Amino acid sequence: MKTYRKAAKIFKALSSPIRINILILLMEREHCACEFPHLLNISQPNSSRNLSVLKNAGLIESYRDGKKIIYYINNPKIKELIEIAKKLN
Repeated sequence: MKTYRKAAKIFKALSSPIRINILILLMEREHCACEFPHLLNISQPNSSRNLSVLKNAGLIESYRDGKKIIYYINNPKIKELIEIAKKLN
């Protein structure tokens, strides 16, 4: 049952177009948290909330670089999942 809960958490995190856009951006390179509001035309609180959902689902990780928080995809299988989802259209 634990495996299904983890899968459900991942799919729930992927249920938002904003979060999918974040993952697509992170597939290209790491990004500072400060970049997402501008890149996605969303507010900073909205950006932070969506980054938190992705991080809590285990889809991304972060590290501190001075005052900046840098986000990246921590698992290449996430990139594969996004590529598969793109092909479903």
